[in-house]
Amino acid sequence: MNITDEQIGELMQLAIPLAAVVELIKAGTPTAEHFAAAKESVLQITQMMRTTYPFSLFDFPANGHDIQKIFPMNISKTPLPT
Repeated sequence: MNITDEQIGELMQLAIPLAAVVELIKAGTPTAEHFAAAKESVLQITQMMRTTYPFSLFDFPANGHDIQKIFPMNISKTPLPT
């Protein structure tokens, strides 16, 4: 893939909250704050990918509607997707 080391580093940094919530889900201990951070992480990654070739060739939803389904605003009262 032809992306720069800087872009790879940025993606890795943006993915930290998402990776953390995945580990917490495995442990059964995520909180609403963790999900909020993971949601923001996914939104930022998606935004970056919209402007980074070759990812920019894909059709990422501009409004994040699909992301809202995965990370609803009131996660504590919403069952986790299966």
